[in-house]
Amino acid sequence: MSRPRSNSDPSADNNKDKAPPAPSLSAVLKPHIANWGQKSSTGYVGLSNQGATCYLNSLLQCLYMTPEFRHALFTWRYKPPPNTQFEFDFMDAADSTDTSAAAADGDDSAGGIYDEPPEHSIMFQLQCLFARLHQSVRGACSTKPLTKSFHWDDGQAFQQHDVQELLRVLFDAVSRTLSRVGKGDLLNDLCKGVLLDYLDCQTCHNDRSREDIFLDLSLTIENISSLEDALQGFIAPELMEKDNRVNCTQCASKQDFKKGLKFRKLPPLLIIQLKRFHYDWQLDRRVKLSHRVSFPRQLEMSAFLADDILQSTPAADLQYTLYGVILQSGGALGGHYFANIKSFDDKEQGEWYRFNDASVRTLDEDKEFDDAFGGENIRGTGYVLLYRRTNLKLPTNYGYFPSYLARMVEKEDAAIKVQWERWQKEMRSITLCVQYPQAKPRPQPPSDGDAKEVEKEEQEEDENPILAYSENGTQVTLKLDVEEWTFMSLLKLVRTAFEIGDDEIAIENTRLRKYHVEYDFVAEGYDDVNIATSKIEIAKWPKRGLTLRLETKQSAADVFTFFD
Repeated sequence: MSRPRSNSDPSADNNKDKAPPAPSLSAVLKPHIANWGQKSSTGYVGLSNQGATCYLNSLLQCLYMTPEFRHALFTWRYKPPPNTQFEFDFMDAADSTDTSAAAADGDDSAGGIYDEPPEHSIMFQLQCLFARLHQSVRGACSTKPLTKSFHWDDGQAFQQHDVQELLRVLFDAVSRTLSRVGKGDLLNDLCKGVLLDYLDCQTCHNDRSREDIFLDLSLTIENISSLEDALQGFIAPELMEKDNRVNCTQCASKQDFKKGLKFRKLPPLLIIQLKRFHYDWQLDRRVKLSHRVSFPRQLEMSAFLADDILQSTPAADLQYTLYGVILQSGGALGGHYFANIKSFDDKEQGEWYRFNDASVRTLDEDKEFDDAFGGENIRGTGYVLLYRRTNLKLPTNYGYFPSYLARMVEKEDAAIKVQWERWQKEMRSITLCVQYPQAKPRPQPPSDGDAKEVEKEEQEEDENPILAYSENGTQVTLKLDVEEWTFMSLLKLVRTAFEIGDDEIAIENTRLRKYHVEYDFVAEGYDDVNIATSKIEIAKWPKRGLTLRLETKQSAADVFTFFD
């Protein structure tokens, strides 16, 4: 056991989904360590909140739980620039099976085109984050590597951004990356719909129209109580008359026109934003609409399609199933976001879960599902709705997971487990000062050169419970894990620290007592044979500031002073 250097001062229910309370100091310092071993019983992994990133966490969980998006991430192969260094084995011979599996889905990462450096690649950081959500045993994972790839600074993590805007940023980054391997149309194939923006002359019915592409819909809900009504209002024509008349080339004069929208093509994934926030010009401020707006679990879209498109579209392609709801609680200037998401991983493919930052739990559908509609005394209102075409099959080889990502997660989890165990040990550890007035003089403190050697030795033996000695050698400072040390093992450690051999004083002739330094008072002893093998945690000693004194007697015939 190495000897530490001398030290002159050795003693020196309705509320269950609210925004999580401020964590303890230790959790603030090491959030990824603090939630180790706290994985939800649902099997899903949460996401740590960086400060105000609950909106990001909710969106990311929805994307992860979208089978097509998750599968696209896992079948894409990251191609790092030359000489890129990884903290895990990025590629080895076992990945040949991965390559063929990904190729079966059309992934082609061959060629001379490289992706961005890993820390700047949004696609790669998304893939790594999804891998952690897929396999990690942690309770929650950090999104910092992903937001770093956005080039966000720490301040931006404390600013809430618009969910719809963020979705488009992610879609754009993913589309640009997939286009380099010939899969750039993936998100368009999944989310792209077509609207017909038309002008119809009310005199000659000359139709002027153009097609508009949409990846998501934003629906006005003011004075509206259901999603169906909001969709009907979205396509309802507006009569342009009087001062708003439009020039008709066929009539060669200004005429009344009807202006409106028609759905010409619906995407497999229908993403709808309810406009809960708008600017009130009378109040001269932004306000939130928290009134009840219901939305169905099964959405039938035939009532909103143009007649000619409706006739040529199979009825099954117009049936949609709700699988995700992002909710917002709070006001127009800020609040907390969380998500209700339906799983496609369950055998029944129907279980709903509540994703609330680091917390994941099963949703009580009977009591909580309708709360997302909004209304009085409802803390969370549905803001973004995700629908999936009911007859859409899961991707081929849906369970595919690259082995290099599995290695990454395993290595990260192993490293975090070690840190967590050290942190737990630190939380359990206490500092004791033990005095022994009859101790032998200690050697002088080492010189600077020797000190460096001692420091190196201490680093190699960081489990050494002896922290320091006083200058005269009569006091030693210890740091002990209360769950590892018994009263007997502590006594043996103190004897070793003061170099007391059995040939000098037998162990039964030594004992430890509590010592109150401020009163120079020696209190109870810890020599009861009934506690010798008990853990020292039963003494409930404070983490810092406790002092013990080592007492000795000459022979077994002598009696230690009794303390009442």
